Amino acid sequence: MRTFLIFGILLLFIIALGCEKPECRKNTDCAEKEYNAATCTDGKCQYSVTPNKCGNGKCEISANENVCSCPNDCQTPKCEGKYKIERPGERAEDARLLSYYCDGPTCRMGVKTSTPRYLKEIEREPAFGKVTVKVDYAEPMDVKKNDKFKVILQLIELAPDIKKDDGVSLYQISFFSRDRFAEKTLNNVALKNIREPIPIEVPLTIPTIPYKELISSVTMRINYGFTRRDKISATEFKDTPRTGTLEYDLPDRVTFIESGERPEK
Repeated sequence: MRTFLIFGILLLFIIALGCEKPECRKNTDCAEKEYNAATCTDGKCQYSVTPNKCGNGKCEISANENVCSCPNDCQTPKCEGKYKIERPGERAEDARLLSYYCDGPTCRMGVKTSTPRYLKEIEREPAFGKVTVKVDYAEPMDVKKNDKFKVILQLIELAPDIKKDDGVSLYQISFFSRDRFAEKTLNNVALKNIREPIPIEVPLTIPTIPYKELISSVTMRINYGFTRRDKISATEFKDTPRTGTLEYDLPDRVTFIESGERPEK
């Protein structure tokens, strides 16, 4: 009798298992889970992580995920901190301004916001008379962003022996130290009218910056020409072409950088 009772209980248990309602019959019967794909297998819902999807807990290079494009999944390497300048035979040191930051989905090496520098207007008295010079630039100057020195020249006084119809022709403006950082050749630009501002933008022409950041003293040089008119008699004049240079040392050293994307490891 006891054996028969045990057998009956087992039979009922097997029948109950056979009558258990399946959890699903097809994939769409399974509840949706974020960042997971559902598959109905033998009446049971099985879940697997959806690949190449930000938020699935996996940092996947195949989906172009990184710490900037998908910070929830990708934690390292951090896109922050100063760029390390490494010179042969020297200990690595932090750059002064160059650092890492997220620009949308891209980790960049550069300066997120530059600071405008407006230098005080100066007055010079070259051979042709008197002129004021004003220079503006960004701190730092970025060779990859085609930054420019902005120069405003203003003729204050023209020497009496200068041929006024021609004025002072400007040939070239350059900014340099040991390297030539920026230069512009000028055509048909002349100082003629008193107090007329002449704005000139001088683009950076140095193609690359050693170790990505360089702090340097800078001199501005303007090459110019004019015609000197000498009176040799009551009715005769002798015109003599002359050339010269005007130089101005910027009061503060200028920082130049070469920005770019950080290579993903």
